[in-house]
Amino acid sequence: MLFTRAWPRKDVQVAFDRWQLEKHLPELIQGPGITWAGYYRAVEEGLPQAYRGSGSCMACYVASTLDGLRAWLRSPVLDAAIQDGSRWFSQFNELDGDAYTGNIYEPRARLDRPAPKGTAFLFAERFEVPAESEAAFDSWLTETHLEHVEAQSGVFRARVFDAVRNEIPIDYYLSPGNRLLLVEIDADAVLEVLLAPGFQDAMRDSLAWDRQLPYLRRDVYEPIGHVQANRIGERAAH
Repeated sequence: MLFTRAWPRKDVQVAFDRWQLEKHLPELIQGPGITWAGYYRAVEEGLPQAYRGSGSCMACYVASTLDGLRAWLRSPVLDAAIQDGSRWFSQFNELDGDAYTGNIYEPRARLDRPAPKGTAFLFAERFEVPAESEAAFDSWLTETHLEHVEAQSGVFRARVFDAVRNEIPIDYYLSPGNRLLLVEIDADAVLEVLLAPGFQDAMRDSLAWDRQLPYLRRDVYEPIGHVQANRIGERAAH
């Protein structure tokens, strides 16, 4: 999947949201390889500051295979969308030293639970792990942290992804964060889940890596709209 982030200025956020939902996502889903696209807003209230790290919005584009995603990255559909979207860049706040950031991810570990509906909130932890730390970090991430987080009540599933950094033709999609933990949470209980003692214990364990890694971001995202198989579904923001 392609996992992108931006931080529009407050005076253009509403217009940017409308463009994403009404134009950008519906156009991009017409490209080859992509099966689903979703748009999310960062949750900015009621959470610790540590959970607000990557701007105000996120868009996610999912393909069945990495080859399919690479075909989409090289398609005229994406070229046209990038040209259209670049007009917003001057109205973005800086994010990780750039106007716009993204990563291509492929799943490396997943626990055996079915995918939730598109209304799930997302908790995302992105880590940049140096080569010399990968063995210890990956063991902790997949054998301890992943299972600890998914065991919490209200969590639908959690998955681990690795960043793909070869054969990626667009520099914006080579941003920091070579590991991703993506957690899907019941929309009716998201704050209860994130602030529950068990989840907080998992985060205290994770916070130990803040001092050891060059880059670590945590964000909570609310689903705003999605496009799948020429069908658009939206969920009202609140």
